[in-house]
Amino acid sequence: MLNMLRSDIYRLWKSGALVAFPIAAAIVFALFGTAEIMDGAWSGRAGSGDLYDPTFVGLASAVGFGNVFLLPLVSCGWMVWLLDSDIKTGALKTVFVTSRARAHYIVAALIICCAGAVVATAILLAVCAWLPADGTIEVAPADAGLVAQWAVLAALVCACFGSIALGIYLLCGGSRAAWFVVILLCCGVLGKVAMAVLALATVAGGGEEVLELATLLPSASAYVLKGGLRYLAVDGVMFKVAFYPVFWITVSSIAAYARMRRFMV
Repeated sequence: MLNMLRSDIYRLWKSGALVAFPIAAAIVFALFGTAEIMDGAWSGRAGSGDLYDPTFVGLASAVGFGNVFLLPLVSCGWMVWLLDSDIKTGALKTVFVTSRARAHYIVAALIICCAGAVVATAILLAVCAWLPADGTIEVAPADAGLVAQWAVLAALVCACFGSIALGIYLLCGGSRAAWFVVILLCCGVLGKVAMAVLALATVAGGGEEVLELATLLPSASAYVLKGGLRYLAVDGVMFKVAFYPVFWITVSSIAAYARMRRFMV
């Protein structure tokens, strides 16, 4: 597994993706963060009376988990690039012929996925802390402990989206359909559709228990993080935001491992 991981890192470095993706992430976060500030959708809420997180984490939440789940989308870059390369070159058909090798490949892919989530989250927080630094916008101080908790949960949710993307990508065999579905997933479109279906089922007589299934979705955890630091103090919220992503990571990893058997010669 360590050899596969070293190989993945070397390929990312050799191709330039190891550096290109963080730079691209910083640029994208800066552009969206600037647009958020100029639009007043974040900083202007204090005057409108709406509840919001006035810290730089609140800005990061609005950028990373707004109408588009930008943070999960960006954090999947390394992993998807490696999967696409392996499928196009036929590596999955010629190398991973044993159960141990398949397991090592899945673990290495998940480590790359988690690394991308951590790096993307750190870049998002750094960019959003830097954007209002000119003093034109008053930003409330943030509790370091809550910031760390938000960062860990954000990276975990991003890894959850990435693990599901891993299963989808292997299921679709790296086709254009895989790219399309992964983008819909990471942008939150699939989550909104699932929530709409559950809401319709409730209206049709399914009971509120059906609608409560929406809390299982990764999109629900993303929506909680969209609120910034103000939701972290609510009893039980942190446990749910942490538990359900771990559940989906486990399920997606098992599904991805099972799917890799189809790539055997």
